Amino acid sequence: MKFSILPNSFKKIGIALFFVAIAAILGLSIYANWDIVRQLDISETQYFDLDAFSAGTAIGTAFGNSFKGYNDQLLSFKLCSFLLLLGIACYMLAKEKVEDELMDALRWESIRLSILICLGITFLYTLIGWIIPGRTLLFVLFFCYLITFQVKKSNIIKT
Repeated sequence: MKFSILPNSFKKIGIALFFVAIAAILGLSIYANWDIVRQLDISETQYFDLDAFSAGTAIGTAFGNSFKGYNDQLLSFKLCSFLLLLGIACYMLAKEKVEDELMDALRWESIRLSILICLGITFLYTLIGWIIPGRTLLFVLFFCYLITFQVKKSNIIKT
């Protein structure tokens, strides 16, 4: 059973979508928190000052809140998150330059392993009592697949 359904050129499209979405998310988070960023005046001599540390913490908190959706551009962040997932999915579903039964078997092994990792993370979160968002679970699933597939493919190529 063949797993890849897109041509090899979609790998480049997926990578481009991924980096455009990352840049857009960073740009939107800076724009959404521009008043906080603009008020900060941190010089090089203040790096070890407590105020500079608390100001850096304020920036981190503001950016973290913007990723959680506590801003006016919630639809924009959802769209960028969708583009990020779409880019990863395009990369995953694209064919390799040399597509054979071995690559197909490696894909299925990587999918099974990434699903088991995500199930383990979900069970762990359930035991702790935390709620894991579906989008986060998809990111973990996609990245686990990409990492395991690349590791398995590089081990096959080395031997």
